[in-house]
Amino acid sequence: MGEPVDSIAEQGAAVESGDWIRGITVRQPWATCILAGKRTENRPKHWLMGS
Repeated sequence: MGEPVDSIAEQGAAVESGDWIRGITVRQPWATCILAGKRTENRPKHWLMGS
């Protein structure tokens, strides 16, 4: 079959560094905050959104 592929970039997928978080799934707007360097908190209860 050929040589094993070591990375996604070698498979042909163009991924720019800094635009993705490897290994975790984070929804917006939290992903933007994490990529900007903000700290996150582990909260045992759901956040209250809106009023």
